[in-house]
Amino acid sequence: MDKHGNPIQVNRQTEGIRVSAHLEYISRNGKIELETSQGGRLSGKPATASLFAEWMQNHDEDRANGLATDRTRITTSIVFSMPGNTNASAVKDAVRALAAQEFGGRHDYVMALHIDTKHPHVHLTVRTVGHDGMKLNLRKADLQHLRDTFAAKLRQRGIDAESTPRSARGVTRKGERTPVYKIRQRGEVVTVDKAKRREVKRDVVDHAGRLPDQVWDSAIVTRRNRVMNTYSAAAAVLAQSTDPEDRALARDVESFSRRITDVTTERAALARDLVSLDLTSRSSSGEQGLDLDRDRGRDRDDAKPRVEQARGPSRDR
Repeated sequence: MDKHGNPIQVNRQTEGIRVSAHLEYISRNGKIELETSQGGRLSGKPATASLFAEWMQNHDEDRANGLATDRTRITTSIVFSMPGNTNASAVKDAVRALAAQEFGGRHDYVMALHIDTKHPHVHLTVRTVGHDGMKLNLRKADLQHLRDTFAAKLRQRGIDAESTPRSARGVTRKGERTPVYKIRQRGEVVTVDKAKRREVKRDVVDHAGRLPDQVWDSAIVTRRNRVMNTYSAAAAVLAQSTDPEDRALARDVESFSRRITDVTTERAALARDLVSLDLTSRSSSGEQGLDLDRDRGRDRDDAKPRVEQARGPSRDR
């Protein structure tokens, strides 16, 4: 998406514009130092522009050699973030070690530390096509592996960090993509939101006021129940301990478990908003509004939790 939330057709031209803007953004227009996969340090707009030109030339060579097409993303961007009280230098050092381990010698990359927000975070931007011609394609398991590795590198540097998937934290919805987040920060309307609302409205109307079930709906509930049952078993064991700290942790786990019952998806939330608006508009005339019952998350099995402190990485699209 562009900065206004409009979809962009991926091709060589739009990718060039995106990568140029991204490098300018993570370098804060040359004011923040970029560190390369070879250990070089790039400062200033000319150095950033030179890197962009080099990567575009490499991309064109990949296209000419059949290793990339017009639809190939030139870079894959990842953000590693930690809470505000974390040592920023240690965060960057941890990402440096992770990048060398996971991508060193195979992919070109640059990284930049940002400390001008509430959370110190590092942007790691990797050239998608590797030196061996293999394309980087990060999937859910790959991202979790990067989170685990990031947490391990932090612990090696004296920072208490754990890595858990969203489901273990009781979080149902995915985080917003960076362009969408930035658009909302500016108070603008995200174009993709309009399309989502139209789709949900069509589904509700076509199914007599009820949002049809999707495959992932039951999967979310199943995953949530499995997580809560795991916490329940852990709390039961801790509660039997003779150590007061273990028993206190059991109570914390129990309390956390009771707070992760929500399994409302973004589609369901949009549908409820739609129904609420419909009922409000009809109430004065006495007409009957839409009927939508999506409170699936209340039929949970007993279960319980744990403490989590690690953040990132997230894929910055």
